[in-house]
Amino acid sequence: MAAALIHLVTAIAAAAPPPSRVVVLARTDEADDVTGEALARVSGELIAAGFDVRAVRVSTSADPRITVETVGRELSPAAAFAIFPGAPTPEGRPSAEIWVSDRLTGRATVEHLTVDPRDGDRRAAVLAVRAVELLKASVAELWVGDGAEPPPAPRLAKAPIVPTTTVTAPPSAAAPHLKTRDSGTALEAATAIVGHVGGFPVDVGPLLRLSVGVGRGLAVRLDAFGLDRGWTLSTADGSARVRMQLGTANVVMAFRQGHRLQGRVSAGLGAARLDASGTGNGSWIGQSAVTWTAMGGAGAGGAVYITGALAVVAELDAQLFWHRPAVRVGNTIPGQAGAPALFGTLGLRFAL
Repeated sequence: MAAALIHLVTAIAAAAPPPSRVVVLARTDEADDVTGEALARVSGELIAAGFDVRAVRVSTSADPRITVETVGRELSPAAAFAIFPGAPTPEGRPSAEIWVSDRLTGRATVEHLTVDPRDGDRRAAVLAVRAVELLKASVAELWVGDGAEPPPAPRLAKAPIVPTTTVTAPPSAAAPHLKTRDSGTALEAATAIVGHVGGFPVDVGPLLRLSVGVGRGLAVRLDAFGLDRGWTLSTADGSARVRMQLGTANVVMAFRQGHRLQGRVSAGLGAARLDASGTGNGSWIGQSAVTWTAMGGAGAGGAVYITGALAVVAELDAQLFWHRPAVRVGNTIPGQAGAPALFGTLGLRFAL
């Protein structure tokens, strides 16, 4: 009886199917030459190690983690891997994300790798070596399961790279994957609603902003406002047509660069110009005058990127005037610059 039981267990073990040696290679439709060469090198390493490599086309806009966890599911692969472009560093250096899904354990791993762009000829080799190392770690048992030693990785010249970080992707669903290329240099066109606290009526007009990135999320920005219709202030003694223009130079700090949703704060100094043209009633004679005053303020806002270079931006700024310009009509002051003036803006940002 014992011999029969041992024989039955041995027969069942022998009948169990061997572990899958299929590895799915996910390749995006817009893979560049460097990524294509790296994927070809990894495919060669896998084939030499006895794996059955199946290439599958995937969309560039697809979420990387979901892609590597689901691509080629009908093939019952042992693993799947892909190389996606990553967000640029604050210094503007390119990066890549190497994703590996171990289908045997249900774990997905991603490694962020930044390579010096001056070593373009060796970037593919560096990506290939790192991808093979991740795959070996994921399917180590299959790689050496047949008793043969895996082929040695090619000897490559060292490419200067920054330290890498390997993290395990969380099991929860990820947000839509969008990488932006906004380094801080951009042009913004917005509509501004200006409210003067305790002063002039609400004004609406266009606002233009030009920013130049200086690295690490910092940028220098120039703001210009004033191509508006202005106000007409009237009393029993006459009326005044008033227009205000202003320009500021600001320092801006952006947060979460490279992500779809970003935040920013700003502070700066500038100057305001008030132009008033009067018309008198009765014995009053209208006069015109122009006055200048210094100003300064701060603000905060955010951006939501529609594409890698185009975003919808909103910001709220408060500006204080060194001297509050006022308009007098007869014996009345119907308007004065706010304390402070609040600028609410909504517009588009174009990364340059």
